[in-house]
Amino acid sequence: MKSAKSRLKTLDSRLLKGQVWSLDFFAVSVTMALLLMLFIITWNFLAIRWSNIQSYDELWSASLSATDALVITPGQPVNWEDVQMLNDSNVVTFGLANSRNVIDNNKLSRFADFTQSNYSIVKSKLGLVRYDFFINVTSMGKETSYYQIGSKGSSVNEAVVFERLMLLNGSIVNLRMEVWK
Repeated sequence: MKSAKSRLKTLDSRLLKGQVWSLDFFAVSVTMALLLMLFIITWNFLAIRWSNIQSYDELWSASLSATDALVITPGQPVNWEDVQMLNDSNVVTFGLANSRNVIDNNKLSRFADFTQSNYSIVKSKLGLVRYDFFINVTSMGKETSYYQIGSKGSSVNEAVVFERLMLLNGSIVNLRMEVWK
């Protein structure tokens, strides 16, 4: 026969089957909460990072297009610098080049003057509506600045900068275009 002690042991094990200990439940709950928080924090970090990358790509693409339009094309109409009353409706795009990487001094001068009083129109025509820009045309060694066009940012955290070597009046110059949000 079974002893009283063995019957009690069997009874205890039957009574304890399926019981959840509060300490076990608490440990699992805390672990799951920590894992969920880790997942949410990681997801949030990645979402912000992807958003920043996409924003920078858009800024870079707009900057490249604007720089190329200025230094590769003559603009449209081709003789836009000769238009008496230059405005939003009679210029499709601005371009400074006579030919690829050769800047027309008249176009550059007229562009600088027009930008000074019509910055938002120029931004729109360059495809930079959401951004600001600054163009600095300097000598090759950057000791002499010939033109400074646009809005100079005081403390810009994220900017895209393109520099192009160009010919202006037979001399090699550096055209630096900064674009930022």
